[in-house]
Amino acid sequence: MKFERNVDIYNGRFVAAPFLSVFFLLVIFLALSSLWVSIPGVRVSQAESIRPDLPRVGIALDAAGRIHFESRLIGPEELGEELGRVAIRRERTPMLQILVDGEASFEDFAPVLRAARGAGIEVIYFTFRGAGTLP
Repeated sequence: MKFERNVDIYNGRFVAAPFLSVFFLLVIFLALSSLWVSIPGVRVSQAESIRPDLPRVGIALDAAGRIHFESRLIGPEELGEELGRVAIRRERTPMLQILVDGEASFEDFAPVLRAARGAGIEVIYFTFRGAGTLP
């Protein structure tokens, strides 16, 4: 059995409209794709300091008065020793940056200040989080 061939090879002019429409759709999808993806997590940025030449050491103080240093809970006595070790390791007295929960009171971070003074730290920055204020 013999089939008829009715396909002709296209020898006409090139039409760019279909290719350009697909191209612009791809551009639109790529431009909007960043709006569809949400990156998990919380953005954390350090406060700008007046003395950027000093190395920084960060401490967090939560509402219960617990001290967090280098991703672990630590007591005030151990904090003084650790801050002294950091100062020896870095060969300079670091700047201490304390993140205080808004519900913490002055009595909660007074031991931190004593430990910092005992370690020889002269520059301390406080960052308060939450609705609480200092008396």
